[in-house]
This record gives sequence, structure tokens and C-alpha cells, in this order.
Amino acid sequence: MIVGSQGTLGMITEIEFGLIKPAEYSRLLVIFLKDLSHLAGTAAHVLKFKPESFESYDDHTFKVAVKFLPQLMKQMGGNVIKLGFEFLPEMLAVLEGGVPKLVLMAEFTGATPEEAVRKAEEAEVSIRQFHDKTKVTATADDANKYWIIRRESFNMLRHHVKDLRTAPFIDDFAVLPEKLPEFLPRLYAILDQYDLTYTIAGHVGDGNFHIIPLMDLREHKSHQVIRELSEKVYELIHEFKGTITAEHNDGIIRTPFVKMQYGEDVYRIFEKTKKIWDPKGIFNPGKKVGATWEYAMEHVVK
Repeated sequence: MIVGSQGTLGMITEIEFGLIKPAEYSRLLVIFLKDLSHLAGTAAHVLKFKPESFESYDDHTFKVAVKFLPQLMKQMGGNVIKLGFEFLPEMLAVLEGGVPKLVLMAEFTGATPEEAVRKAEEAEVSIRQFHDKTKVTATADDANKYWIIRRESFNMLRHHVKDLRTAPFIDDFAVLPEKLPEFLPRLYAILDQYDLTYTIAGHVGDGNFHIIPLMDLREHKSHQVIRELSEKVYELIHEFKGTITAEHNDGIIRTPFVKMQYGEDVYRIFEKTKKIWDPKGIFNPGKKVGATWEYAMEHVVK
């Protein structure tokens, strides 16, 4: 039996694992997008070469990384002067072409270093028609700096801003990758209506993105912003036939929108299933079914 903090109730009766041996070597193809117009074509081309992972981070994350570059370099360890030179190509790229709107990171693996490099370079050649700025990392350390920017930039920001905390209430949506060039500008237009500090990172290969704002949840106006933004963003996702929950389960904060996502008929099936397995409503009450917005705010915003 499974009762997770974000989920409802699940039961596994039989499971079969398929194990794989990870490839020993990897190389990263980094793509700097000046705008989003070529995002769909780029993603489609890269996916044909079967990357092990395909991630991204946005210009907000990039700017945070630049702001806290000394701290990020400490996270990487090693000689600070040497690390400074390693970041020099990225700084020059910014001076020449401005901050990229999106940085894509496609990881290719192989049984030998040569195989990993070959895969990454073949993918790079296939997208040259779209981009001036691409790079295949030469070493593991060279690739590591991009992973650290993606993972640690927001943590750096969070630790340096007083009285604000993470508010991941619209952090797990997905739309079809080919729709992203049209979808993302409209998403940014909605977010920019509010005075928010946020970053967007995602798994661009399957169109799954995470928005993490910093907010003072003690302020009542933050509660109103959470509700307004949730409604606007989820309506936009629904318009593009996406999902409001791609990998993290619904939790209390998304439960008020589950009916919009699945429709009345499926929602009634959720309610019936919940009643069969949990007639007293003691397993994660208010999750997936049966929660109002007021209930969600009462339990989420403290």
C-alpha cells in the first residue's frame, strides 16, 4: 500500500523491474537559445539522437547564476582562477548575443569517451541550421558547471533573500514539446503581470517544466496571487491540452483543479474509487478529490 504526501492511495499487486547498466562515459551538448522560435525544431532534432537526458533552464536562472557566480564556483570546488576561465566562454557569449532565453542540455552516453562525443557531435551538426551558439563539453568538469547552474542557482537565491520561501504551486505542468514555442511566451506574459522572483527549469524532451517562485506566504496578498496565477496558468495549460501534473502528483494545492483537468465523468470515477478504498476519508484527506480552494490554502499556506 502506498500513501504519499502528494498523492492519494495506491496499491501494487505485482511489479517487474527492468534493470540497465548505466553507460560509463557522457558528453553534454549545450544549446543557447536567443529566443523560443526554434525550440520545437531543435528539440525534435535532438531527440532523434536519443539523449540520455534532455534538460533546460531559463534566463532567470542564468541571471541568478551570474549574480552568485563566486558561490557557485565554490560549490564546484577546485582552483577558483581555473574555474573562472572555464566560465569565460559563457560570459563572452552573453556579451556577444545577450542572455539566452533558454539553455538546453542534452546528455549523450557511451561505452567509450569516443562514442559519447560522437553522439553529441552528430546531434550538434543536425541543429546548426537553427543556432549559432552550441557547445559539446570536453570533460566531466566542463559539463558539471551546467548541472550546478541548473540545480543550485535557485537554492542560492532562496538563501540570500530574507522572509521569502519557495512556493511551488504551479511547478509541474507539461505540454507537447512542439507547442512550447507558442506556449512559453504566453506563460511568461502571465507571470510578468506579477512582481515575482522565480525561475523556470524543465525536462524539455517531454515538455515538463517547473516554476518555482519565492513569496512571503504570511502576506494575505500572496494567497490571492497564488489563486489568480494557478487559475490563469492552468487555464492556459488546459487550452494547450497539457497536464497540470506531469510527475509530482496532485497534492492539496492542485486538487481544486483536478476536475478541470479530467472532466466531470472521470472525476466522479475518482470519487467512487476513493470511497471504495477509503470510506472514512482518512488516507490523505482533501487530496485528488473533495477539497475546496479554502481547504487547500488552510493546509498549504502557513
